[in-house]
Amino acid sequence: MGARGQCPACGYAYDTHTCVSDAGAKGPAPGDYSMCMKCGVALEFGAEGQLVEIPDQALPPDALGMIVLARRYLRRRRIEMN
Repeated sequence: MGARGQCPACGYAYDTHTCVSDAGAKGPAPGDYSMCMKCGVALEFGAEGQLVEIPDQALPPDALGMIVLARRYLRRRRIEMN
């Protein structure tokens, strides 16, 4: 689903998002989790669809596990690109 905005932590401009746990999802719902693909901060969708930074300690274990794996992937890609 298309979306436009900025990461509240680093200002990275995004233009889309993808649901990794539900391929049939039409879009994010309030309380859904995400992650910035630039800085790796955990994010949560608010009631108006805005992304809000959320501390790792506040994430449920399954969401934290997915974010940790995604962060590892991002670090590996950055190393390979340099």
